[in-house]
Amino acid sequence: MNATQYVDVSENLFRNVGINHGQTLNPDLNLFECCPNEKDKVAKRDQIDFDCKNGTQFYDWLYINCGGESVSVDGRVYEADVNPRGESTFFNRSNWGYSSMGNFLWASRYKYILNDSQIHVGEAQLYSSARLSLISLKYYGFCLKSGVYNVKLHFAEISSSENKVSHSKVGRLFDVDIQGENVLRNFNIEKDAGGVNKAITKEFTRVLNNSLEIHLYWSGKGSVLYPSKYYGPLISAITVTPARRSNLSTGALAGISVFALLLLTVLFIGFTWRFKDIWRGELELVELYPGGLYDYRKIKAATKKFDIANRIGEGGFGTVYKGTLKWDSRRS
Repeated sequence: MNATQYVDVSENLFRNVGINHGQTLNPDLNLFECCPNEKDKVAKRDQIDFDCKNGTQFYDWLYINCGGESVSVDGRVYEADVNPRGESTFFNRSNWGYSSMGNFLWASRYKYILNDSQIHVGEAQLYSSARLSLISLKYYGFCLKSGVYNVKLHFAEISSSENKVSHSKVGRLFDVDIQGENVLRNFNIEKDAGGVNKAITKEFTRVLNNSLEIHLYWSGKGSVLYPSKYYGPLISAITVTPARRSNLSTGALAGISVFALLLLTVLFIGFTWRFKDIWRGELELVELYPGGLYDYRKIKAATKKFDIANRIGEGGFGTVYKGTLKWDSRRS
């Protein structure tokens, strides 16, 4: 391959692509996941097939401020993503990278980062900049520990001096895949967030095995002819953290569940035994006066609701209370 600029052959499985040994790869020659037979170990790790098996540090987090400088938010340092390239480009850092393709047809100059210092939302540092791409933008996480992760994608439709027209008439519509699975279809940031310069976060849980792929792409719906010159998929920040899980083993959790069930059973039995005398006495009182001469309501009133102060003893048939009954002369 003699071409060295603005060439994207990523994910094509081409063979025997010539790369000069010892030379720095041109970021505008996108070869990521391109060439399975490539023997250059440096090139293989840096671009062709990122390899994390040989003593590489593994991570359980990923914070990227897409299109912006490094910022600290809630104790997390979001890494800078300010590389201006975006046309047929692969760019990588220590444990992440992005692959971008496409150029803007009507723009006087190519612009793959948008900025707006006037945006006023929570965590504004993450939303005052964004990376975009005309056709396809992929973010990769490398060397992640295997496990379950929460993947948060941060969006805001930036209204800058060069991108100030609302997209609501036609829409900046794009799809999002995570690990090859579609999670957002015809996503419209402005519509979902409720307007321009308003933030919205989409969160997903995924099982990862050392690597992560987030793919934002224009799938055909919507239009490239609305007033903004800089259209296409756009994202403000990425947050990847381990999903919260209990440190207890399955056996321990099962034991706790059984113990809780036994405790509830014991409490129920104790409660029943504690009030058995009252229940028994109430039922017997009702049975003692089947004709209704003194019904349960009157007996309860006479004993002052079976006050313990009126308790005079217990017998084989239950507790005995004292009380004064009012005589109903109409029954005599």
